This record gives sequence, C-alpha cells and structure tokens, in this order.
Amino acid sequence: MSKLEPIEYDSILTQIASDKVNRLKTLLSLISCSLTLFFILNIFIYQQSYAVTLLVAVGIFSFLNWFLCEDTLPIVSGIFIWTLTLLAFFFAWNIEGLYDTSLLAYPCILIFCAMLGSRLLIYSSSSFMVLSIYCLAYAEYTGLLASPLADFADWRKAHNMALVIVIFAFIVNLLTKDIDRLLERLVKTHINTIRNKKRTQKRALTNRLTLLPNEIACAQYVQSKVFRQNQAEQLSALMVLTLNNLNSINASLGFDVGDKLINMIAQRLKQFNEEHAKVFHGSNNQFFIFLDKTDYHDIEAFAHQALQTTFFSNYIEQYEVEVSACIGIAIAPHDGNNYDILLRRAHTALTAAVQQGHNQFAFFDLEMEQKSKARLTMLAGMKRALEQQEFELFYQPKIELSTNKIAGVEALIRWRKPDNSIVSSSKFIPVAEASGLINEIGLWVVKQAAADCKAWHKLGFNQLGVSVNASPEQFKKGNFGSLVLKTLKKTKARPILPRHRNHRVIIHRR
Repeated sequence: MSKLEPIEYDSILTQIASDKVNRLKTLLSLISCSLTLFFILNIFIYQQSYAVTLLVAVGIFSFLNWFLCEDTLPIVSGIFIWTLTLLAFFFAWNIEGLYDTSLLAYPCILIFCAMLGSRLLIYSSSSFMVLSIYCLAYAEYTGLLASPLADFADWRKAHNMALVIVIFAFIVNLLTKDIDRLLERLVKTHINTIRNKKRTQKRALTNRLTLLPNEIACAQYVQSKVFRQNQAEQLSALMVLTLNNLNSINASLGFDVGDKLINMIAQRLKQFNEEHAKVFHGSNNQFFIFLDKTDYHDIEAFAHQALQTTFFSNYIEQYEVEVSACIGIAIAPHDGNNYDILLRRAHTALTAAVQQGHNQFAFFDLEMEQKSKARLTMLAGMKRALEQQEFELFYQPKIELSTNKIAGVEALIRWRKPDNSIVSSSKFIPVAEASGLINEIGLWVVKQAAADCKAWHKLGFNQLGVSVNASPEQFKKGNFGSLVLKTLKKTKARPILPRHRNHRVIIHRR
C-alpha cells in the first residue's frame, strides 16, 4: 500500500492486524475442535493408530492460540498453514494416498492463506502441495506407498489434481490482490474521511477571525478541566474579557480597523497560553481565559496582566486606536462545578466590572447574582406593567414665584403593582435604561401626558402645560424628537420652546 498519513495509517494497520488476529484465533479454535472430534472418533470407532498424531496437532494449535498476538501474527500464521499442510499430507501418505479425503484440505488451506493476506504462504504452500501430489503418485507407482488403492495409481490423476491446485492457487492469488487493492482504497477513503472530519471539527472549534479556539472549544476544555479538578479539589478560574468601546470604533473607523484591533489584542493574549492558562475567542469583542491550578493572588495578578494588553498603543493603519476592557471572574469549584454555571457567573461579574468603569475586573459573589436576579425580575415586571397599564403619571405643580400661580405641571411616573403598592421611579428607571425598555416607557409617558393635558384643556384649564422628563438613553436612537412630534400631532398639542437653557420641553395646547 502507498504511504499515507503516518499516524493515521499506522492506526489502521494496527486495526487490520487486530482483525487478522481475531480471525486466526477463530480458525485455530475451530480446527482444534475438529481435530479433537477426529481424535475421539479415531479411538472409539475407527480404532486406527493416529490418535497420537491428532493429539500432537491439537496441542500445537492450542499453543498457537495462546501464543498469538499482533507481534507474533506472521510467525503463527506460517506455523498454522504449514502444520495443516503437513498434517493433510501425513494422513494421505498413511491412508489412501492420492485418493485420501485429507487432500481435500489443500484448497481450504489456500483459502486460509488468502484470509490471512499472505501471498508468500500461497506460493510456498501451493508449490509444496503440487510436489506432495506427485510424490504420492510416484510412491504409489513404485510400490513405496502400500495404500489400499495403490493398484489404481495413475499419473493422470496426479496431473489433474496438480492442475486443480495450480489453478486454485492462481485464483486465490488474484482474489488476494483484489482484496489488497480494495483494502487500500478503503484505507485511503477512511483516512480522507478522518482528515475531513478533523478539518471540519477544527473549523467548528476555531474562531475564523483570530484562529483562536472558540466558545465551543472553551466549553469542552473547561468542562474536562473542572471535572478533573473537582476530584483533586484544585482551584481554577474562568475569565470573561470584553472590549468596551469596540462598537464605537467599528462605527467611526470601520469594521476593517475593528477586526485588525481584535487580531492585535488576540496576538497579545496568545502569549498567555501556557500549561496552566488557555485563551479562547468567543464573540467579536469577547475573549475567555481559563486559569487552573492557582490561587486568588495568582488570578488577580493574571487579570491585571490581561487588562494591560489593552493599555498599549494600538496603531492601525494611520489611526491610534484607544481601547479599554473589563474582566469578570468566576472561581471553580466555589462559584460552580460546570461550564454553564461558571460562564453565567463570570458574565454577572463582568457586568459589575463594567459598572465600575474602564479597565476593571471583578470576582463573582452571590450578592451580584441576587442583584442580577432582582433586575431580571423587575424587568419582566415592567414589561408586564406596560402590557397591563400598571404605570401611572402623577403631576407635580410648578409655581411661578412672581405671580404665585401655577405655571404648569411636571409628569412623574410611578408603578402601581396589582397589590396596590407603588414603586418609585428611582428604583425601576435605572433598570429600564440599562435594558433599553426606557424607550417604550418614555413613549408611553409622552402619549399619556399629552392625552391628560388635552383632557384638562377640555375642562377649561387652557393655560396648563405639562413637562416630561426624558432619559439620555431615549436620545441615542436619534428618533425621539420625531416620536414626540407625532404624538403632539395626534393629540393636537404643540410644544412650547424653552426661553432658558435649563427649561424642559413643555406640552401645551395649540
């Protein structure tokens, strides 16, 4: 066979040798049982004097079965074939010569040679078989062999039998070559399949941008490490590093610059890859670092080093790009004993680190998770409150000091829960701003304030205006002004432009 991948090819050859060993063990067991049966028949029925020969043959095959392994396969194969061949010749010589049924074993022996994949055994054993046939014919013809059928000795029978053996050996040899060629093609196909599978797996486990292992590879690696460390009670850490201002860099300088920046940071982080640290690249601006066999001091020092990779000047094309990062850290086994829990808690710690400012890291603690769950609960409650109209507007009057009259009112939002308790805006507005829900709540406030103002005007309070507080988050989308104007148009109200810089926009009647 041609040379292929050394490791893969050697493993396949080992498997083929193992299959041959199992096949030969089966043959040895089967023939040993057959010879044992012949031994019993020879003693009790035939009453011939070949019991010792059969017993020796059974002993040889039993020893070969015990001695057989992948290393001894060629030796055992040769002994097995030649023992069978000589045994068949022995019985033919001592019983009926060319007419003895033991010679029927010759074609079977050639088939065994093909099964063992040895053309050398085919050539040598078939040559011996042809010579043994002529030897038997000569012995019968000269009277050297006194078989019961010696009177029927005929050279033509020897020629016919020899011709059959030669043709059979030739056919078996061709079949062996065909099997070898087929096996070679199968091996090549198998190796190509393995190679393609490895490439596919590598692509599936590699980030295409940085060529670092991705989050799937991280999950597999961390899970295996944590499982072993749980048994050894070792300490390890899963770090989530995120680049804070990558989106603004992509928006201002383009994604090409952003991708080059990520590659630059990745190359710096690759330097941390060592026996106890492994770096992975998840999403565009997020990296994972797993640090094992360490303590809290080492983890803290490592986090400082990882953050320092973003402090260096990042010169990309003609730009000097400033980037900052934050890291969230979860410790195994204290913060979790599997990847999913560690990742979730590392992200929780990352949120706390981002809230602290740029280039910060934070360790997870249970209070963070409790706050996170509380925020999620409040966020779900606010979504329900919008659907079920649980928000209310309270109006605080604004007094004009010069006339001591009400100049307008300021709309203040409150959340009245189903149990009639009221939640202050100072508690849920920050959560709404962080989640983006503030845009829907703010739009509801504008619509409700405009509707209430219109109702007051119908009651005769024509000079009464309403001011609405807006969050900075509402201006980030760039369409807050148009949404307000659409709402005013629907309610037939108009905005009063502020006379001073610190005045709010006031919704007033047309």
